[in-house]
Amino acid sequence: MQCGKRVYIYAMRQKKCGDERILAALAQMSSLYRNPLIHPEVALAVDEAISLLGMAHSVVTSMLASLPVIPPTTTGPTGALEAILGAPGATGIAAPTKF
Repeated sequence: MQCGKRVYIYAMRQKKCGDERILAALAQMSSLYRNPLIHPEVALAVDEAISLLGMAHSVVTSMLASLPVIPPTTTGPTGALEAILGAPGATGIAAPTKF
């Protein structure tokens, strides 16, 4: 087992956490691109670089889509101050106007 991403991928699979499709894509990126590219004499051709970029975009998009949705904690720009100070308008800040 190598250091870096593959260690984390292995640990996540052992603990059965994470989306297996994302873990498989990360492992594929590591074996196809990262390991060969670690050598200074290796360079990607343009089509290989585009392929790697596309794969990275796909993996990051999948990772972001799998994050839980967190509800907003305020209702507007002055919501946090109103929550701290009490009643609406207690901040002395005018409510934003809509254009």
